[in-house]
Amino acid sequence: MIYKFLPQERIDVLQHLKIRYTPLTSLNDPFESIPLFKLDDLRYKYIKKTLSKFNLSEDETIKLVDDKIKVMPDNIRKKIISGLGDSFGVLSLSRSRHNLLMWSHYAQSHTGFVIGFDETHKFS
Repeated sequence: MIYKFLPQERIDVLQHLKIRYTPLTSLNDPFESIPLFKLDDLRYKYIKKTLSKFNLSEDETIKLVDDKIKVMPDNIRKKIISGLGDSFGVLSLSRSRHNLLMWSHYAQSHTGFVIGFDETHKFS
């Protein structure tokens, strides 16, 4: 099971069976939007072309195109997230329904509720 923590006022999620994906630009935790990259030679040209639309310098692009996994530098992450705008969203979930931090921050100081999703179910 995976879980979504919600405050009381989000009861509409259950009433309408619809859940919100948070736009990348609206995430409240900067660590939620730090992508990791692992690139090989076959993808170099494609990635470089894709990154070109974000107006990155050659040095910034070279930092991203590496043969090992690395955390994206903050200034580049901000450019990419800004460039993506509201085109992508994140559904933040937890593997534990007993996480005190999640209850505290996302379930209105332990007064909200949690929804469980069967991760083996084919959601459509």
